[in-house]
Amino acid sequence: MQLIHAAAAFLSVSVFAQAPTITVFATNLDNPRGIRVTGEDRVVVAEAGTGGPNSTIGICTQLPFPLGPLSGGRTGRAVEVKHNSRKILADGLASAQTSVITGSDIFGATDVAVLNGETYILVAAGCSKGDTTFPTAVLRATNTGAGHPGYAVFADLSQYFLANLPAVPPPDFDPHGNPFSMTVLNGQLYVMEANHGEILRIGANGSVTRVVDFSAAVGDVVPTAIAAGPDGNLYVGSFSLFPYFAGSANIYRVTPAGVVTTIDSGLTNVTAIRFDCAGTMYVLESSTGNNATPPFLFPGTGRISKRTPGGFVPVATGINLPTGMDISRRGEFFVTDTTYQQGTAPGRGRILKIEAGLGEQSCKN
Repeated sequence: MQLIHAAAAFLSVSVFAQAPTITVFATNLDNPRGIRVTGEDRVVVAEAGTGGPNSTIGICTQLPFPLGPLSGGRTGRAVEVKHNSRKILADGLASAQTSVITGSDIFGATDVAVLNGETYILVAAGCSKGDTTFPTAVLRATNTGAGHPGYAVFADLSQYFLANLPAVPPPDFDPHGNPFSMTVLNGQLYVMEANHGEILRIGANGSVTRVVDFSAAVGDVVPTAIAAGPDGNLYVGSFSLFPYFAGSANIYRVTPAGVVTTIDSGLTNVTAIRFDCAGTMYVLESSTGNNATPPFLFPGTGRISKRTPGGFVPVATGINLPTGMDISRRGEFFVTDTTYQQGTAPGRGRILKIEAGLGEQSCKN
């Protein structure tokens, strides 16, 4: 998935029956992506980092021009944020930057999940991203309490991707994959990979099994967001293909057996899906109003929308290039804002807290 270069950030709020209240919960983050609420005003967020100078040209297959070649470093991390305090759960994670011509955008830590009290971190890495020893992987944070933060490789996704090609590799095929998001269903982790277009199930022992190959089921749609639905199915949102025309993204329902059904269309650049306790779906769109002319993706046009019988209804708008979203026990949305098109510039990312009248969420842990 190619994301085009940076532009200025701003925030606005649309007026609805109950206007949302948006506050800045955290600042000074490096390309923050996926987020999980773990307590009252406490979240865990994946920071993709700021890339690095290391090159693997001549060592392994590179991403094709103009996205590649990528260069890498160890500038990513996973952080717990509570009010104004922060605790690093894992640092020194792989981070890679695309070519200057595409804005030096960042790959790296892309999502987090909590399963059985353990924190898991999804990282896009591998030799194609400038790192010969750090694979694309699901990591397990090894010290979430006192002491030095660390991690262990729980599932080596690079090894899986290199041995299991998709039915129809995309033109910008990345041998080590580009996993985008992760969710928990029935006590197992599920990973949504955007470049190859596949859902992977991660077993309790770190085994990797393909649930569905989107390239064979529905074509190259750049599936990005994944969430476990209250009905026991997985729900997937697509980013769509460049130049990311408005209304070209879909929502898919995927059974645990891998049967794919398109249930919604007309969305744009979907990067996260969440359900509230009543089973209502909320979708995060990173950019809206896109057209065929630069900058293709428009900062400050992201939004959260609620799925209703009559279609999707905006809940909050004017969010700047968001990627991750979660819902707290108190019914607040936590959203990562200014999450890409920032290149290697540090500290531009934020977390927003959005109160939109959802009310208490008794099903949340």
